[in-house]
Amino acid sequence: MRTRNLCLAIFAGLVVASVPAHLFAQVSNSALAQALFDEGKRLMRDGHYADACPKFAESMRLDPSGGTLLNLAICNESLGKTATAWGMFGEVIARAKTDKRPDRLATAKQHLDALETRLARLTISVKAPAPTLRVTIDDVEVTQAAWGIAFPIDPGQHRVLASAPSYKNWDTTVDAIKDNDQRVVEIPLLEPAPPPVATVASSAQTGSSASPAPPASAPSGGGSPLKTVGLVVGGVGVVSLVLGGVFYGIGAGKWSDRNAAYSDGYGCVSKACTDAQSAAKSDLTWSYVFLGAGAVLAIGGGALFLFGPSNERTASVRVVPGFSANGGGLLLTGSF
Repeated sequence: MRTRNLCLAIFAGLVVASVPAHLFAQVSNSALAQALFDEGKRLMRDGHYADACPKFAESMRLDPSGGTLLNLAICNESLGKTATAWGMFGEVIARAKTDKRPDRLATAKQHLDALETRLARLTISVKAPAPTLRVTIDDVEVTQAAWGIAFPIDPGQHRVLASAPSYKNWDTTVDAIKDNDQRVVEIPLLEPAPPPVATVASSAQTGSSASPAPPASAPSGGGSPLKTVGLVVGGVGVVSLVLGGVFYGIGAGKWSDRNAAYSDGYGCVSKACTDAQSAAKSDLTWSYVFLGAGAVLAIGGGALFLFGPSNERTASVRVVPGFSANGGGLLLTGSF
């Protein structure tokens, strides 16, 4: 029994693996498209056309079909978008003929004939057509082939914009288009755009001869900036060495006192001994940090002072304290 179940499981896995991945995507899209279509139908039945139209549109995008397009056209017609619906019904008729769906063909023709008597139309009239002129209605381009033709447009308000390189934009708003309106928008000659403002006037325009500005000379006086940095870094190194010596003296003194007070050698058996030993080790650790940092800074500063070039850009340096879980020290930061 277990062998039989195992064989069935292997067979099912092979079948699934043999199906191309895009088919699963198609099945998923079809299921989602059907759900959106059903929801759109329910919303349209309840009179919620503004909510139903996006559902039909998304369903059409996922799984295009003549039935979905027919419902989307009816939905837009119910919203008063007569031109949009009119164009969709025309596409439904073409699809219905291909799909051999006389029912959809009859419904689309009935709605199309009814819309013909309601369509508002707009004509774009251009006084001076030019290849570079671009005309848009609500950011949708109206190509030159459509100029001078009364084309259907949805009722409402529309913005017409004309533009061309080197010319000022011209725009107007066509207000309150209604059913059966016949509107004409005339695009005037565009005004040339002003030339860009010149940033530097030529000698011919100003009527005077201008001589080229002399090259900027490097600031005089003082030594090389890197040599100055070397002095600063070396000075900080000397100070760090002095601090390291001070901490070493303090730590060595505490260690000596600890050895004199307790005779248990390097091991501690009492808390007082442990505290004294810890204090001595802390000071000695700080001494090593300052002595190490001081040596590095002193050597680095001396190298900068001795070998730094005489002509460099301005350098800046900062010495800041740095701390970590294991101790602290001085950090050199800046730009060179």
